[in-house]
Amino acid sequence: MLFMKTIQVESHEHAILLRLTNGPTNALSADLIAQLAEAVADVARQEKGLVLAGGEKFFSIGLDLPEVLEMKRSAMAAYWRRFEDMLLDVFTLPVPTACAMTGHATAGGMILALTTDLRLMAHGRKLMGLNEMQIGIMIPYFTHLMLEQRTSAAKARQLETSGEFLGPEDALAAGLVDEVLPAEEVEAKALSLVSMTIRLPRKAFVATKDGQVSITKERFLALRDEKEQSLLDSWFDPGTQTLLREAAKKF
Repeated sequence: MLFMKTIQVESHEHAILLRLTNGPTNALSADLIAQLAEAVADVARQEKGLVLAGGEKFFSIGLDLPEVLEMKRSAMAAYWRRFEDMLLDVFTLPVPTACAMTGHATAGGMILALTTDLRLMAHGRKLMGLNEMQIGIMIPYFTHLMLEQRTSAAKARQLETSGEFLGPEDALAAGLVDEVLPAEEVEAKALSLVSMTIRLPRKAFVATKDGQVSITKERFLALRDEKEQSLLDSWFDPGTQTLLREAAKKF
């Protein structure tokens, strides 16, 4: 087991579990994003499966608002570019991946969960959702594309505009998660599913997964620069900044 500052790396026979350990909320700080990107690259080199996990209270609350609200536009653009680079790396990773959520996955935390092939969630009062539009931020383009692929075009629009946080059973019905289990079984089941899939003939798996993710990747990269500027415009809108600073008080 390897401990980084914001991530714990657990090596299993057929998979590596990356556990977010950035405090109780697992806010997505610049350090966490950099360390996660490094760990994901190592998973790719080892050709093992990947399981993302968090804490009992939060898988991840989302962006580290107290940190990013101090950034000027150029710094925020660099932070967001690194974040989406890491998301794309996980989304296109040529190994089976799963997210084991025993806590809330909200905003950027849900976005991170969407990158994996499978999402498993614990029973109980656990929530998933995107509230970006409610505080004046556009739904990131890559997030929209992943949400549309994971659910449907109609469901993606409904989830984006409502900003509703869903409990486990509703998240399952919406297609956001693949299975709901007792909390103590979530990580073991995720490891089992990933370990089972990694044993498939590698060339067949890699080619099949590429077919599953390549169109979404191409659509994202074709409009990335344009959509990134639109997101930054919404982020730095004065009204949005006021709402974000109110939200940051909860961190």
